Amino acid sequence: MYPNAPQNLTVSSVTDTSVSLVWDAVTVSGATIEYEIYRDGQSVGMTGSEMFTDVGLMAGTSYDYYVIAVSSAGKQSQPSDVVTAITNEV
Repeated sequence: MYPNAPQNLTVSSVTDTSVSLVWDAVTVSGATIEYEIYRDGQSVGMTGSEMFTDVGLMAGTSYDYYVIAVSSAGKQSQPSDVVTAITNEV
């Protein structure tokens, strides 16, 4: 069974060099879910929780993020909605 797309992706905090994201949990009966985070269309990490902080960013820059749920069987969801974050100016 394919997992549902992560819902309610939001930017929880922003600094000049980082963006923190949160979203609702995705569940699939009998499967463990991990999440792959994409920035500007490129994968930037995986996590087993419903939060992720992207670090090492440039100040005063706009970034687009989305998240994909991946089941323990390797099945991927459709992407979440895209959110845009702008890092703080220094």
